[in-house]
Amino acid sequence: MNSSSKIKVGRRGNDTYFSVISRSMKKIMGYDMDVVGASASFLCAVHCALVPLIVTFGLLSGVSFLADPFYDVVFIGSSMFLAGISLVNGYKNHHRSLRPLTVALVGFTFIALGHLYMHDILGDGLSVLGGLMVAMAHVLNYKECRTCKRCRN
Repeated sequence: MNSSSKIKVGRRGNDTYFSVISRSMKKIMGYDMDVVGASASFLCAVHCALVPLIVTFGLLSGVSFLADPFYDVVFIGSSMFLAGISLVNGYKNHHRSLRPLTVALVGFTFIALGHLYMHDILGDGLSVLGGLMVAMAHVLNYKECRTCKRCRN
């Protein structure tokens, strides 16, 4: 084990847990994941906003492959994965605020409604709004983690 790693032993309820935390894992699992998650969610919102216009008006016909539902699954899946890692980590280890998780949950609900039930301009609008809300959840989580009173030495 390198010098920047340490083993933490603790108790949660009746269970004893062991975890190895290194500085590089904190960067991956902490603030930088919020930046990556916000960027992915913002790209998802841009994708949801621009692809219908590009396909409808025939603009840039070379990028019409982006209208394939596979890319929707990739954007939504990566946004959910990154939100799960960074927002849950921020909640459990730093701020204990449900605000970022609630905003992300509402955002993902809007995305699901837009993709599963509404296949018109309203659905596209809900998907864009949902993507922006998930990006905002990452920004909120980042701010909450930066002002964490438990982490200050």
